[in-house]
Amino acid sequence: MGQMLCHVGDILVFGDVTADARPVLQGNCTTPIVLHLTRRFTVGVRDMQPYLRLMKQVVRRPWVWFVASNPFEKYFFSRLGVHLPEARTLLLRPVGASFLARLPEGAGQRAGRRVAVLDLRKADALGIKPWVTDAIAKNPDSWEQLMDWWHPDFRDGHILFDSWDELADILRGKGRFTPAFFQTKRATSRELMLASRRKSLAGFQSLYRRLRTQSCEYAKKPDLWPPKYTAQWARNLTGKEPFR
Repeated sequence: MGQMLCHVGDILVFGDVTADARPVLQGNCTTPIVLHLTRRFTVGVRDMQPYLRLMKQVVRRPWVWFVASNPFEKYFFSRLGVHLPEARTLLLRPVGASFLARLPEGAGQRAGRRVAVLDLRKADALGIKPWVTDAIAKNPDSWEQLMDWWHPDFRDGHILFDSWDELADILRGKGRFTPAFFQTKRATSRELMLASRRKSLAGFQSLYRRLRTQSCEYAKKPDLWPPKYTAQWARNLTGKEPFR
C-alpha cells in the first residue's frame, strides 16, 4: 500500500494523524512528504518503540518536511526523543479558514461581548495538563515561547489575570477594564491574528515552492529513481527479475 501511495502525486501531505503516513515512510518513499504535526502523532500506534525508531530515521530524510500549527508540538516531539530538523520544520499556524455559514447581521457584535476564560485546572479533561505542567517545570524561563496562549506573538491580544478577584473585575468591567479597554484589546487581537495569518500563508507558499523544486530534482536522481523497492515489487508480481 505504501509503495502505491508513494506515487499518487508529486507531493504527499499527511495531516492530523501522523501515523497515517507510516506505510509510505516504512517504504522509504522518496516523493517529497509533508507531515503536519499534532498531539495525535501516536494515535492508533500499538508498537510505540518501533514507531519512534522509524520517526527518528525519518527526520534525517531530506525529502520529509514537518509543519507544526503551534510551538508546543516541537517540544512534544523532543520529549518523545524525536528531534525535528530545524531546516525542514516550519511553524505555520492556522489561517482561520472556515466552512461555517456566515453569522446573521448583528450576531457577531453579540458574540463579541462574550469572554472566554482559560483555566489550566480544567485542562485535565483535555488530557493536556501533564504536558503543560511538564513544559513549565522544565522551561521556567521560556515556557511562554511554547504556548500560543502566552506567546509573544499573541499575548498583547489577550487579557491576562493573576487572581480570581482580578477576573471578577474583568467580567464586571470594573476599574481599568472599561469598554474602551476591551475595544482596544479586541482591535489588537485582530491585528495580531491578521499578521499571523499572513505569515502562515506566506510560509505555505514558500514551502510548496521548495517542494515543487525538490520533486523535480529527486525525479532525476539516479540513486533515488527508480525506487529500490520496485525491483522486489516487480519480482513479487511476476516471479521474474525486472527488466532494466
